[in-house]
Formats: sequence, structure tokens, C-alpha cells
Amino acid sequence: MLRVIVGPWWPFIVLAIVLVALLGLASIFPSWRERRWKALEIIAALVTAAAAVSIPLVLDRDNRNTRTLELLNDVSRKITEAAAKKEELDGKNQVRAPEKFSYDYIRNHADVMAAVFTILNEYEYVCLGGNQRLFSNPVIKSLRWSALHQTWQDYGTYIAERRGEGGDHAKAWIECDKWLQQNPAPE
Repeated sequence: MLRVIVGPWWPFIVLAIVLVALLGLASIFPSWRERRWKALEIIAALVTAAAAVSIPLVLDRDNRNTRTLELLNDVSRKITEAAAKKEELDGKNQVRAPEKFSYDYIRNHADVMAAVFTILNEYEYVCLGGNQRLFSNPVIKSLRWSALHQTWQDYGTYIAERRGEGGDHAKAWIECDKWLQQNPAPE
């Protein structure tokens, strides 16, 4: 919570505390009032220093948000296409829930498995970026949390059985498990 309140503005909060201290000193010691121009120079230097530290932080946060929005736009498009393809294949194969999410069904149909892999891999990319703070978790959470959570609910059994194969598959799509644990449902 404190991180959200303070955020990249902490230099200005420190500056405000310093200014209050300077005003306190000026009210206590008359010599400080006589040197008000010196105090203004100090204040100007502090404001410049705070801006020099804070501006890059604000720009980085805004850049991360923009990058995340662009990513989610692209990922949403790919996931929508893959989900539509899977729905088409499920209809063609005359398969309904819960079977359409089953390990055996997906494994035995290469085209279905390709669509499922596209969906899960796109989400894994988003989760990995979120976990490494390359993307904005609040933006991901507000735009894709419900869909990601539902996907993990739907394909949970498939993911578990795929991991059960061992080897390289043991950690398949693990980043989204971590991300979902660290980012509970929005309020």
C-alpha cells in the first residue's frame, strides 16, 4: 500500500520534509530569516534534485504501462484467434466441456493441441513479464485477470497431466501459476 501511495513521488515527499525542517529552523533562529535568499537557493537546488530523480521514475512507470497495453492488445488478438480455432475444432470433433479440456482429447488431436499451446504460451509470456516486472501487473490484472484465471481453471487438469510427463514438461506454464498466486482476484 505504501508503495502505491509513495510510488515515484518519494523525492518530493523527502523535499517536503526538508522544507518543513527549513521553515522550522527559520522560525526558531532569526539568522535563518535574514538569509532567505540562501534558503531559496537551497530550496531550488532540492527541487531540481527531486525532479532529476523523480522524472525518470515516472517515465519508466508510464513506459511499462504503455508496453503492457500494447502487449495485451497483441496477446488478446492471438488468444482470441486460437480460442476461436479451438472452438471450431471442438465443434468439428463433436466434443463438449469438460471433455474438450481433457488431456487425452487435446493430446490426440494435433490441431487442437496447437491451439491450446498458443493460448497457454501467450498467457505464459504475459505472466513471465509480469513476474519479472517488465510489464505492469495492475494493468494485466485489470484487463486479463478473469480470462487468465478462467483459462487456468479450464485447462488445469491438462496442465497438471502435461507436467506429469516429466522432463521439460515438468515446469510447463509455471509462470502463470506464480502470477495468479501473487495477484489475487481484483476487488
